[in-house]
Amino acid sequence: MSKTKVNVLDCTIRDGSYLIKYQFTAEDTFLVASSLCRAGIDRIEVGHGLGLDAQYKGKGPAAVSDTEYIESAVAAVKGKAKIGVFYIPSIASLDSIRSAADAGLDFIRVGADIEQYEGARESIRLANEYASEHLVLAVEDPEKASKSVENAGAIFLGHYTPVAVGDYIAGPNHVLPTGGTARFFSPLSVEDFLKRTSFVKFEPPKLRELGADVVRLAEIEGLTGHGASVELRLQKIRRARREREAAREIEL
Repeated sequence: MSKTKVNVLDCTIRDGSYLIKYQFTAEDTFLVASSLCRAGIDRIEVGHGLGLDAQYKGKGPAAVSDTEYIESAVAAVKGKAKIGVFYIPSIASLDSIRSAADAGLDFIRVGADIEQYEGARESIRLANEYASEHLVLAVEDPEKASKSVENAGAIFLGHYTPVAVGDYIAGPNHVLPTGGTARFFSPLSVEDFLKRTSFVKFEPPKLRELGADVVRLAEIEGLTGHGASVELRLQKIRRARREREAAREIEL
């Protein structure tokens, strides 16, 4: 019998809300999310049936706000499962994604059809702005789409590469930048455990060319010792130059 662990993303709370015209309450969300978490489901999708912001864009009112759905689910799972929302590019806004992240959102699942190409491009822009820990590109040509992604901890390419394979078995380090820090941090790697040293070497002509700028910058910062260390060397270079010129004159 296979010991492979199968991870399930459950959208009962979101997709099931169609049946009751999106009227799951915050309490309903808490109870269902708690039960799913206890059953071992580690990715739970919540909110309006048509996703983030749908209730504010004429897609049918929901019982509570998107933020309340997320906060209820987050409180229910207590960090033992990840909470996400469905996102249609032509409906949800970047501000709403930020608000959802502030409420404890862990992931976004994007849905777009071919008529929403421009919206899909907007999704990439939002992905770069959001700088998520995990980014799944479940599109026809994920390699091409990935070339437009600048900010993400880990990118999962294609319909058959769920986040779970990266979590448990795929190989890349899973210590990833969270909270939008993928804008300026990278995943943990072997390089983080290597000691590196910079080597800098100036010859007299280069110091003569740039030394005055270094002295000026040192003066601006009030680091007179730095400036003096350069000025002393410039004086030595100028003195050596005068001595060479004097020697040539004597020869002549």
